Amino acid sequence: MKIGTIALLSALLFILGAPVLASAPSAGMTSLFNQANQINNEEQEMAKELKSKAGDNQALITMADTLKDDHVHNQVALEALASQKNVKLKSCEKDKATEDRLDNLT
Repeated sequence: MKIGTIALLSALLFILGAPVLASAPSAGMTSLFNQANQINNEEQEMAKELKSKAGDNQALITMADTLKDDHVHNQVALEALASQKNVKLKSCEKDKATEDRLDNLT
């Protein structure tokens, strides 16, 4: 999941460096922004789950906090860029199967 996040964020940085786009966002750009939005939210949920299962393992707690903080910052940047490019982000959909699988992990 981390590699996918890095790839999407790299693509977003490419968009920033590209020439000014037309005022109406393209379908590809909207899709990319929404995928990044979905990934950020999923990663934040996974970090929350990790922290809840970490118990007193400080390394896992620190990892969960770092993961959450990184994706919160990514989300803030994504929302600012989406606003600048006039892209409306869709609300995120939870993957119930993944959520159930993670709930059963120890």
